[in-house]
Amino acid sequence: MATFRYLVLDADEGLAIKRIIRGRMGIGYRQFAMVKAAGGMLLDGKSVHANEKVKPGQTVEITLVEKPSYSAPSYNGSVNIVYEDEAMFIIDKQAPLACQSSPDKPDDALENRLRAYLDNREDYVFRPVNRLDKGTSGLMVAARNAHAQMLLSRGLHTPQFIREYLAIVVGCPMPESRTIDLPIRKLEGATIRRGVFEDGKPAVTKYKV
Repeated sequence: MATFRYLVLDADEGLAIKRIIRGRMGIGYRQFAMVKAAGGMLLDGKSVHANEKVKPGQTVEITLVEKPSYSAPSYNGSVNIVYEDEAMFIIDKQAPLACQSSPDKPDDALENRLRAYLDNREDYVFRPVNRLDKGTSGLMVAARNAHAQMLLSRGLHTPQFIREYLAIVVGCPMPESRTIDLPIRKLEGATIRRGVFEDGKPAVTKYKV
């Protein structure tokens, strides 16, 4: 479980601890509610209520609560982790390998392999920030806790998060380099397929042969 600490500053004097956790520490509402219900808000090491006022120099500490809604079985397959710290993994996903397990298909997916890599931790939750199709190989980011996933996901569709793909195509695109800037949304009745529509979300793709 992830633990976060915050040293109260002069400008924070008199604030309720819930404002420190939600505002200064940036903890999402759902996680805050779970921490509150578990009595996990500490001020200088002592459990306190959400409205407790803080003073400069005190330390606010919380431990995030992980409650898996679905527990994927572990699978002892290879996981190529190219970077790892206390907040996230960067994984070189193989192909063909599904990203996520499900109750209908619980066997060998990246989710299962990462669980085995983490020695079957009971609080394990697979938290992918970006996903790759089963037949696509490449780098994926997975967060180690809900707070890290929230912060990383905020940057996913911004210039902070750049994704480049290599693809094999039939024929030679003309022109050989181009920027495609067209709005995309799901097709009516579709679960995956998307098309270009005026009311779609912004989507920019730059390609070159």
